[in-house]
Amino acid sequence: MNILYVPQLSMYDKQTKKPLPQADGNINMMRNTIKEWKKYRPEDKFFALMPTTVFNPHIDLNIDCSFFTYKESVISARINRFNFPMKEFINIFKNWHIDLIICDVIELATNFKQMFKIEFGYTPKIISNIRHIDEELNYTYIYRVIEGIENSDYVTILSESMKQLIGGHITSLLHETLVEHYIEKIEVFEPSISKEELLQYKSILYKNNEKKIITFPGRMSKGEENRTNWDKFVYALYDLRDIRTDFEIYFTDPNNAIDLVDSNWMKTIDKDRKQFLELLNKTDIVVSLMDIQGFGGISIREALLFNCLPIIPNKHEYKRMAPIGYNGFIDGNITKEKITDKLNWALDNYNLYNFEKYGMQFTVESQMKNVINQLEVIINDK
Repeated sequence: MNILYVPQLSMYDKQTKKPLPQADGNINMMRNTIKEWKKYRPEDKFFALMPTTVFNPHIDLNIDCSFFTYKESVISARINRFNFPMKEFINIFKNWHIDLIICDVIELATNFKQMFKIEFGYTPKIISNIRHIDEELNYTYIYRVIEGIENSDYVTILSESMKQLIGGHITSLLHETLVEHYIEKIEVFEPSISKEELLQYKSILYKNNEKKIITFPGRMSKGEENRTNWDKFVYALYDLRDIRTDFEIYFTDPNNAIDLVDSNWMKTIDKDRKQFLELLNKTDIVVSLMDIQGFGGISIREALLFNCLPIIPNKHEYKRMAPIGYNGFIDGNITKEKITDKLNWALDNYNLYNFEKYGMQFTVESQMKNVINQLEVIINDK
């Protein structure tokens, strides 16, 4: 079976005006999906559709697939959500028979379905992945998502919280009989982390840092304050520094958009996956503060498999990352005072729990079988 994978790319360096596919979580999800998929269906052939501005032959993305490239330029951080030259795709695919499309941009399911039907006289099966849902109801966006669900044979979404959110949006717009029709097509599948990959970086040695390492993987560029709460986190660090100095902090900000005042204990790494995973391997405490996002992010899931103690909001998917009553949860609104208090506690209790078991539920290895089973259903549905 020939499978076309259409990734949504989102990692874009605002300073250099270049994409960063080697650090893009969406590329990582594509890699994990294809690798695990082939354990069940080794004969399937994958093709990834990539803009030439992203596809760099000098960067080894370590993905078992061939590449179709198109010339559309990358013009924003939302790299290829709106930049799809369908006319160019007609020439790309005219000599190929595509049996299945896996599309990260669900709004494009209709475009691809109609393009193949009109130009080539057949329609491939379509699996669409929902990577984002706005908390506030955006009518223009949600209607396009509903259209994408309608034109897909199967739909995945990154978390149960996101599924509940989109269910609420659809319920507010459609008759209850239609709501059931759409929701039944959606299944939670989050291929964000691979245990097999992470084990390559995980040391068997017990973490024994002279100063405990706190890692903050959230984006810290201007405008991200309300999403990642990085500003409150930085203020909390200075308050914590007045109490104790037995720690150092690592930022993995992709845009290097802030000036760090004290480089003696505030450090950064390049936006490079290998460096990031090596950092997690020695990290004691990880902090993720995206309290308005149902998914919570990929990095926090990876950190759990490295047995990093998390400081996280007590809501959405974060609740699945620690035991009930966990003291590292931040209840209610995120404030610098709460962050300071939790970090102070964590520095004294960083080895109190085993968080690897909480990370295992998020691995692609634990979820792929359900997707393959559903694939067999849609393939046999003529």
